[in-house]
Amino acid sequence: MELTNMLNKVILIGHLGANPESKTMSSGAEVVNFRIATSESYTDKATNKKIDKTEWHSIVVFNPHLAKIALQYLNKGRFDIISKNTMKSIACL
Repeated sequence: MELTNMLNKVILIGHLGANPESKTMSSGAEVVNFRIATSESYTDKATNKKIDKTEWHSIVVFNPHLAKIALQYLNKGRFDIISKNTMKSIACL
């Protein structure tokens, strides 16, 4: 069996739809939730019209240090870059 390291990276560049909200879990851990809108535009070749497309992404921050930073610095309407990295070992059979 061969183990391969793979990188899972997500980068969202967009605007916050609302101020982050903090919630306390039954375990006592604090989590922070917020939504970020990403947009793209293109020209429809058939109609020659500009098309705008917006997608909303729900973000949940479980890391206590990052949750504190999100509450302190993120605000509604702010343009931000959200990046997430995770390393996973995958067994290739």
